[in-house]
Amino acid sequence: MDKTTRDKAIQTAVASGDPVALEWLWDDYADDLFAFLLSFLGSRPDAEDCLQQVFMKLVQKRDRLCQAKNLKAYLFQMARNQARTLLKKRLNRARQNQGTDWLVAKTSEQNFDLPDQMVWALNSLPEKQRTVLVLKLYRERTFLEISCMLGLSQNTVASQYRYGLAKLKTWLEDQI
Repeated sequence: MDKTTRDKAIQTAVASGDPVALEWLWDDYADDLFAFLLSFLGSRPDAEDCLQQVFMKLVQKRDRLCQAKNLKAYLFQMARNQARTLLKKRLNRARQNQGTDWLVAKTSEQNFDLPDQMVWALNSLPEKQRTVLVLKLYRERTFLEISCMLGLSQNTVASQYRYGLAKLKTWLEDQI
């Protein structure tokens, strides 16, 4: 069964209330959504929590899922929105706790080992570049697949990939 046919079968099963449909969604999309959320949030626990919240919302908003023209794009948009909500909450908490930053030990960026520095560098990239790089390099997705996931043109995805690599290369050259 091709991907489009399977997605339609999932949407039909969701519309009829079949609980197996959520398992199919999880099997087909959870890994890619998790990688996307991890690149977006930079934290494994946050990405795991966010992924769970996405699937909880899928249960609550079944009717919208059934009406989606592109299931993959719908799921990634939902994940992006959930991640942004989490980041806003985190920012609000940080603003509220602004006066207590003296409680947190300061760390020097020079004390990071190379993998930590790479994660830091990756997280410092703009959102689209970071997301495209993670999906391309770590999830081994094609530009076409990434463009469908993110709702961007293939040329935009290729450009974001190229710009992100150039920034990482510059950062690495500065470190050596």
